[in-house]
Amino acid sequence: MKGFPTARSSSKEEKPLSPLRARLHEVIFEADVFAIPSGIFSVELVAAARQQHRKVSTQVCRGCAKEGHDADAVHCKFCGSRL
Repeated sequence: MKGFPTARSSSKEEKPLSPLRARLHEVIFEADVFAIPSGIFSVELVAAARQQHRKVSTQVCRGCAKEGHDADAVHCKFCGSRL
């Protein structure tokens, strides 16, 4: 069967794949090539959207004098003292 991809068995002899199995291998490979980068992009996109919607106050911490806390924060996210 010329033209079909081959699979190697444990005895190192080449066996031709059936057309259906060869197509299945192709589809899985194409899905992996597409899915992994698009998944990474989606995670970054969601993280950016969440960060954009986070409300930040200009309230200054009495303990460390840093600002940039969440609007609903009770404790400083840098030193842990009460705001």
